[in-house]
Amino acid sequence: MNDSIPTPEDRRRAVCEAMAAAPGLIRYATRFTRSLADAEDAYQRAMEIALTRAPTAEPARFMAWLRVVLRNEALAVSGVRRREGPM
Repeated sequence: MNDSIPTPEDRRRAVCEAMAAAPGLIRYATRFTRSLADAEDAYQRAMEIALTRAPTAEPARFMAWLRVVLRNEALAVSGVRRREGPM
């Protein structure tokens, strides 16, 4: 197990591999948001964060970390929308 900090190339590779799971990740994000559009926004933000701050590139650990980031981003988007009022 390699616990070293991943390089930007390692992160890009991990994000590209995770993109194959995009439909499932967006479906996961919809559990925490009001709409599909909000879930997609959270997914996009989570992928941006992954490109710059992912602590690992090992596939299983990366996906677990990405789901946590995605959930947090979905909750943040949902909170902003809730404060903005009804659509």
